[in-house]
Amino acid sequence: MTTSSNDWLIVGGSYPGALVAWFKNVYPDTVKAAWSSSGVINAIEQYTEYDMDLYLQTQKNLGGCHQEISDVTNDIQRIFLFGNTTEKNELLTKFNVTNKNIDHADFMSFISDIWAGAVQYGNRTYVCTVLEHEWFDIAPIQIVANLAGPDAFNMNANEYDVEAYITNTTVDENKASRQWSWQFCTEFGFFQQPNMMYPMRSLVLDHDYWINYCKRSFSL
Repeated sequence: MTTSSNDWLIVGGSYPGALVAWFKNVYPDTVKAAWSSSGVINAIEQYTEYDMDLYLQTQKNLGGCHQEISDVTNDIQRIFLFGNTTEKNELLTKFNVTNKNIDHADFMSFISDIWAGAVQYGNRTYVCTVLEHEWFDIAPIQIVANLAGPDAFNMNANEYDVEAYITNTTVDENKASRQWSWQFCTEFGFFQQPNMMYPMRSLVLDHDYWINYCKRSFSL
């Protein structure tokens, strides 16, 4: 029970925004108020709309950005699956991947987040300008690796490796991938799957992949 001397306000944005909204709904008298900023209050297990939004947003550049994303994603996947050992290792080296035996789908999940993150966090125009420039076709995969690298978005492909990273239970206050994976595996869902009309991410990232991801990560 709250009183005038111990009123509490709970605050969250995005996924935590959903948590505070749900908390206030289930326990209306436990906190005085809940501030849910951009709270994603409708939990969706098979979240294809996220990928569809990527398609719709990248069309705004009018220069073929959505097609460039699709094409270079397919090229990366083709090298990973069908290239010889040297080609595959060179590909992974470009993205600073430590474990050259990284699961194919885990790596493609990383690739998809380059584009999704760019759109979600306000870099759509920048990325599309790069992809639509005439010199992009000279070295497309290297340019994508540069976008993901420390001089741009500072993404770490190794953090997507389930066997080498997500299953690691060593406590590290600077790492949260395992905690986040546990949360969406057991509470949220929101499995980011390709939309079936205009997929912008690898088709291997389907519902079965995410169920397997959770099982591999936590033996669920």
